[in-house]
Amino acid sequence: MFEIMILMFIIMCEHMRYKAECSSHHAEYTFLCMRLNLRGPTPQMMAKNDRQKDEKGDMRMFYVYVILCRNRTFYTGYTKDIIERLKQHLDGKGARYLRGNKVKKLYYIEKYRSQRKAIQREREIKKFTHLDKKKLIEKPYDTELVETINQALGLL
Repeated sequence: MFEIMILMFIIMCEHMRYKAECSSHHAEYTFLCMRLNLRGPTPQMMAKNDRQKDEKGDMRMFYVYVILCRNRTFYTGYTKDIIERLKQHLDGKGARYLRGNKVKKLYYIEKYRSQRKAIQREREIKKFTHLDKKKLIEKPYDTELVETINQALGLL
């Protein structure tokens, strides 16, 4: 039985590698490949995975955002559906930090075509000090989009 499970993992990993569908499970895939002594994804496969498309075949967008909380702290996150994610934050779902620190307003947003780049940028911003984040939001990346979202969700 154990041999069959290993064989199924090998087949799954090989399928994922050849179909280049491992980006969303990259860490798990890499771990499995290392454990089973398989080659990981090639740089060409990773570049292909970086350009993700939605169900309609359109290029998918990823958003990095900064929210001002009622206690005057900032929360930074990333998502592929900014409206749905902000609704989750307003409902107290999603990020644990925002359950205790209610959302006051969306202050900043950046758009990326690559999930990997959005995650990298989110990590960069999360390392910023409070003052650095204030400087960042002084010059909003997409003011019109930020205002539209705030109005749609009834935020100040």
